[in-house]
Amino acid sequence: SFALNAGPLAAAAGGALRVVAYDQRFHGDSSKPAWGWHVARLAMDLREVLDALGVRGATCVGTSMGVAVLLSYTELFGADCGRIGRLVFVDQAPLQNRAPGWELGSKGCYDDAALEGLRGALRAGMKAFAAGNVEACASLPLPEALLAALEEDTCKCDPEHLGELMADHTRLDWRPLLPRVRAPVLNLCGGRSGIFP
Repeated sequence: SFALNAGPLAAAAGGALRVVAYDQRFHGDSSKPAWGWHVARLAMDLREVLDALGVRGATCVGTSMGVAVLLSYTELFGADCGRIGRLVFVDQAPLQNRAPGWELGSKGCYDDAALEGLRGALRAGMKAFAAGNVEACASLPLPEALLAALEEDTCKCDPEHLGELMADHTRLDWRPLLPRVRAPVLNLCGGRSGIFP
C-alpha cells in the first residue's frame, strides 16, 4: 500500500505539504476489477483521484511502475490544466525490457522469458513471491515490521491480474516521450538498486 509512505513523506515535509497517498488499482486495499490491467488505466485513475480532490500543482512521486503511470499520464494529458506541477521518478528505467543498444533495463524482468518466469512465480504462490519481491526491490535493510507489511500488501494482489499488468508495464518504451515532458523532473536512482543497473 502506498499509504505506508504517507507518514514518512508528511513528516519529511514538516507539515508544510498535503500528502495524498492511494493504492493503485489491483494494489493494496484498492479495488481489483476484472478489467483495466494497463498502465494507461492506472494513469486515468490518477487523473480521477486528482480531479476528485481538486489537486493543482502537485508534486507526484512514482516508484517502479508508478513512474510508468506518471509517464503515461504525461503522454495522455500533458500539462493537464495545472494538476501536476513536478514529477519525481524513483528507481525505474524508461524501458524495463532490454533492447538493441539499450542495456539499462531491469535486472530481473527484462524480456518475454523473464516475464513468464515472473508469472510462474505469481501462480506458484503469492506468499513466496511477495517475500522474494520485497527482497529484490529493497536496496537497504528494512525493519522487520515494514518487511512484513510490504509482503502482506503484495499478497493482496491477484496473481493473474498482476501478471497481466506487468506484461503491459515491462513492454512500454517511454524513451521517445522523455524530451516532451514539460514538468520539472527529479529522477532518483542509485548503484544499490536491486532492480536496475
